[in-house]
Amino acid sequence: MEKVIEKGIFFDIIFLDIQFDDKSKEETFCKRKKNGIEIGQKIRNIYNDQKTQMVYISSYESYAIKLFQNHPFDFVIKPLTEEKIYHVLNQLIRLYFNGEQKFEYNVNGIIYEEKIQNILYFRSNLRKIEMVTIEGIKLFHGKIKKLMEKVTLRSFIRIHQSYFINPQYIEKVKDKIIIINGEELPISRKYMTSFKEQLRKNMMKKVGKENELI
Repeated sequence: MEKVIEKGIFFDIIFLDIQFDDKSKEETFCKRKKNGIEIGQKIRNIYNDQKTQMVYISSYESYAIKLFQNHPFDFVIKPLTEEKIYHVLNQLIRLYFNGEQKFEYNVNGIIYEEKIQNILYFRSNLRKIEMVTIEGIKLFHGKIKKLMEKVTLRSFIRIHQSYFINPQYIEKVKDKIIIINGEELPISRKYMTSFKEQLRKNMMKKVGKENELI
């Protein structure tokens, strides 16, 4: 797998077991035995591959939150079954199908659109909202509270009175700080518990704890 990635050929989806057995073939990928989390970090950071979808497999649900820094697509609890694999693939198809989903906002009476997948986070600045995207900052009048009511933004999480983020772009969580696109954003004490709970729910929904397998 490493030789293929080094040539610039990437996969659509990779299933990674978090704990490898001693005889795991994945050991050759890292030159020394690592776990699936470290391999995910290598794929994202060393090979700079942000497109390959990674699905983690484990017997322990406690790993779910730790995996966000690798931007995994899913987290599957063992035993791995055909039904669970089909569920992941079905979700992946839905992701690509909904990839063009857009957020509408009003600027001086003119309606603009922005792809949801391009939005990093929203920041409230007095009565204006700064929408930080992968292409830059766009301004419009509004309130974070109203944004939270938008169906198209249902996956976003509020971390502060002034910040509403896209968890897809979380690079790291440390203490009371979240790093997105190299920027440090504060998590207020008020939203710390709900932030962690929302991350957990997002992962557990993928696991299938709150939604039946399709």
